[in-house]
Amino acid sequence: MDDLKKFTLDDTEYETRLSRKYERRRAWMAANPKLVHAQIPGVIYEIQAKPGQKVRRGDPLLVLEAMKMRNAILAPGEAIVRVIPVRPGQMVMKGQLLVEFE
Repeated sequence: MDDLKKFTLDDTEYETRLSRKYERRRAWMAANPKLVHAQIPGVIYEIQAKPGQKVRRGDPLLVLEAMKMRNAILAPGEAIVRVIPVRPGQMVMKGQLLVEFE
C-alpha cells in the first residue's frame, strides 16, 4: 500500500504521508481588505468608530474582550467605515464580521 504523497516546496520534492485532516483542510484565501473579522471569540466591549467615519491605519475601531483581556481592533489601512454590524455587549464568534469598509 503506497500512500505516500509527493509535493514540491521551494524547488525541492518531498514524499510524505498526509493526515485526513490535512487533506480536508479549507483552501487558503487572501484576506479581503474591506472586511475585519474576529480573530478570537469574545464580547464586544466598546465601539469607537462610526459608519461614514474616515479611518487611517492603526485607528481604533472597537474593543473585543476575550479571556478577561480587552483587545483593541485597529483599522488595517486608510478607508471609510461602511457598517459595523455588532453592538456593545454582543458575543461574537471567531471569523464573525466586525467592520466593513467602503
